[in-house]
Amino acid sequence: MVPGCEHCAVTPLVEAVATDGVAGMTTYQLSAELNDVMTNVYALYGSAETPLRAPPAFQVASPNGADVGGVSPALFASTPAAEYDSWLTIGSTDGSVSLSVAGISFDAWDTSTPLSASNGLIFVAPDAGPGGTVVVGQMTIPSDTYAEVTMGMQGRYRPAVYSQTDPWSDWNLGIVFQLGSTDALTQDADSSLLISATMSEIQSSVSGFTTYELIVELGGAASNVYAMYGNADSPMSFPPAYGVGPRATGGNTWLTIGRDVPESAVAMAGIDLDEWSQTAGWSSTDALVFVTPDAGASASAPIMLGQITVRSGSAGTVTLGLQGQSSGDAADWQLDGVQFSYVAPLPPVVNNQALPQGTA
Repeated sequence: MVPGCEHCAVTPLVEAVATDGVAGMTTYQLSAELNDVMTNVYALYGSAETPLRAPPAFQVASPNGADVGGVSPALFASTPAAEYDSWLTIGSTDGSVSLSVAGISFDAWDTSTPLSASNGLIFVAPDAGPGGTVVVGQMTIPSDTYAEVTMGMQGRYRPAVYSQTDPWSDWNLGIVFQLGSTDALTQDADSSLLISATMSEIQSSVSGFTTYELIVELGGAASNVYAMYGNADSPMSFPPAYGVGPRATGGNTWLTIGRDVPESAVAMAGIDLDEWSQTAGWSSTDALVFVTPDAGASASAPIMLGQITVRSGSAGTVTLGLQGQSSGDAADWQLDGVQFSYVAPLPPVVNNQALPQGTA
């Protein structure tokens, strides 16, 4: 099971399979471990609510490299780097299975450009999908860095548990794979600035949606945080969300600098909330949410940076930069690329029956 998620039916597994195949890079294999009520997985997808995203990664050009399905070991002798190529798949690692692709362009995916798709699919016939622990990708990225891969998955339940006429006979959910160590997020700081960045689920007032609080815990080098930002080195990015609007008027999704700070004390620049909706995410390389530096939220306790309400069954990532005052007489600190991730539970099973979200 996914830690902290009692009913999640897929456990994301990440294994470092090579640390010396490509100089300065580590190769990771991504697998999905299905639980005992799942028959198989037959599709990987990206949607508006659960975009398919992968970090910039090492690539070997065709015909000796592959975008999907893995690479035949027969090619390793002539092209040794092909063993460390980056690709997505459903089970196959050696190029022996034909996978269909729709709506995903791999042309720009390389060591400087990430892969992203919000209306794409990799699939086999529903009854042909593999079960058990299923390899879904391989990525070779710079060592000593941290990255995340998000995607949607779909597959069959076991017929003994769910009949083919049951509305939950095919499962789907979003999943996040974490590559590398989160220590990489703070390794360049003089001391620990960021202890954790989490999305904590709270009770949602909207049927079919899940609400999270964005929470950061800062280390001893930080005195407070007074701004979150997006710039060219650290874009601010949010997934599609429900009820974007002011907290004071009952918005379900909003940003702040501290749980108890008055909304009137929080200023924004470069942020158009009208562009952020439940069908469209929002990102910017020139945006700022801030309070005056001396009014920043204290690092003595976990700090709330906002609330976000997303469709249940989705998965995704929030990315932003943070700035604040340092402890002692040190200059103000700044940290790029802080990431918050959420994964989605499947409906719980009670007496071999699937219950709609929110009824357990």
